[in-house]
Amino acid sequence: MRCEQLIEDFLDAGWLNNQWSQNTIKTYKNELSSFRKWISSSRGKKLPNVTFEDITDFLEIKATGRVCTHNLRISVLRHFYRHLFQQCKIGRNPCIGLKSVIRQQDLPSVLSESQVQILLDMPDVGTQAGLRNKAILELLYATGIRVSELTLLELSNLFLPNRYLIVRAHTSKSNCDRIVPFGAIAAFWLTRYLEEVRPSQSRIQHALRVAVNLVFLGRSTAGGLSNRTCYEIVAFHARRASITQRVSPHTLRHSFATHLLNGGASLIVIQKLLGHKSAQTTQIYTHRAIARLHQVHARHHPRGELFANQALKKGRHYQLHHPNQPPDN
Repeated sequence: MRCEQLIEDFLDAGWLNNQWSQNTIKTYKNELSSFRKWISSSRGKKLPNVTFEDITDFLEIKATGRVCTHNLRISVLRHFYRHLFQQCKIGRNPCIGLKSVIRQQDLPSVLSESQVQILLDMPDVGTQAGLRNKAILELLYATGIRVSELTLLELSNLFLPNRYLIVRAHTSKSNCDRIVPFGAIAAFWLTRYLEEVRPSQSRIQHALRVAVNLVFLGRSTAGGLSNRTCYEIVAFHARRASITQRVSPHTLRHSFATHLLNGGASLIVIQKLLGHKSAQTTQIYTHRAIARLHQVHARHHPRGELFANQALKKGRHYQLHHPNQPPDN
């Protein structure tokens, strides 16, 4: 069987059995195609004939990017060769013993509430493009949905009068439907976009016989808004807002979760809203919330960091191991 067909069969199985999203399928296909080309050109081998050493050499050559990208390649190869082994298309799994790189989990990049407010005020709602961008930014922050979930959102899954949307399983990493509410402000700008901007775009596409049921349409006549365009929209308005850190749609997702947690929402609720399979994935937001609590404690508590720093400047030494003994006067 041709190597290309092995890859296609693997992707079909992932879609049928695991309900992989289109983004996952695209990523897996790109990584496996890259590996197939390398193993063919550098080793003269086909995919079923590779060894553990071939795979580690490939990973070493490609290990110039981020750790998460490196671990993604490892995960793709593990899944692929486990599938081939289970289908009896290879006699031995060459990925046995292949380990991911352990890295310290980074805290998610978030914006403050004031930064988000400035960002949301940036689009020029007097123009069609600005009104569309305003609706996109408001919905991303109001719901915390992923960029792919936004660009694949269909009109039939948007319930404006009741202010909620449904993220369907085939557009989500969690592989299950979930209901996500949003507030009156996001509903207002979505309504304006749907009434004032989308009809003109829809008429053009209808004239070209392009049937698109997506909420957000692209400026071209090819169909819906692309993920890349959505990234560019967020980054453009972040620059206009003079936000120095890198801002993406996922930054708004992280900000959504962090601000909910700071406001008193439980981790279970946030987990459901974000569509996380595991509560451990949502736990990362507690680290930033705890850091924020430490800052507040340090500034306002009489025995906080500010008090300690002032005392140390005066030469006072606290006997931390003997808390019952007062500091020297």
